[in-house]
Amino acid sequence: MQHSSAQRKQRGRTIAFLALPLIVVAASSGRIPEASEDESEPHVSVVRAEDIPDHVQIIGSLGRPLGEMLVITGHWWEPGRKRPVKDMQLRFQVTDVNGQQLEKPVLFRRELVEFVDVGSDKSIPKPEHGAVWELRGVQTGGFRDLPGHAWKAALELEGLDALPFGTDHDYGFQFVTDFHYVSCKVLDTAEQQGNR
Repeated sequence: MQHSSAQRKQRGRTIAFLALPLIVVAASSGRIPEASEDESEPHVSVVRAEDIPDHVQIIGSLGRPLGEMLVITGHWWEPGRKRPVKDMQLRFQVTDVNGQQLEKPVLFRRELVEFVDVGSDKSIPKPEHGAVWELRGVQTGGFRDLPGHAWKAALELEGLDALPFGTDHDYGFQFVTDFHYVSCKVLDTAEQQGNR
């Protein structure tokens, strides 16, 4: 018995329609779906916040688990020295972690490199363009900023079209890592480099 083209199409639609509830049931059953065959779609893992850090380990931009004590080496760099840029903020460019050179340097904005102040009288060197530092500390991380829809809702409630000038809103809603150091060794300064 042969089926017409129209009958085959209708049969395909019926099978697809019957399969749809099974997909919905599987998706709502609490199981995490397996990775898609289509590699253009990123696989999303679901992690509960309370599972961090005891059951889930997050690897930071330095290639090591967040919270692990590290020794990093890098230099302070000021963008815009060669050509003007929008954000002139000083950055710390990490080149080595625990004595091993990174394949690609990692940049931290100035406000993301913080000294762990426990109230001692220790003087902390001031970051300056070109200075090479060795820092001992930990990389941590968390979400910064708010999702766009939260900003939109807040603005609507206040009857505003845009955020006030000077509002710190330059990350967007994303997971950002930072580095908290307990000790600092200045290996080279811009002044020393100029005297060579």
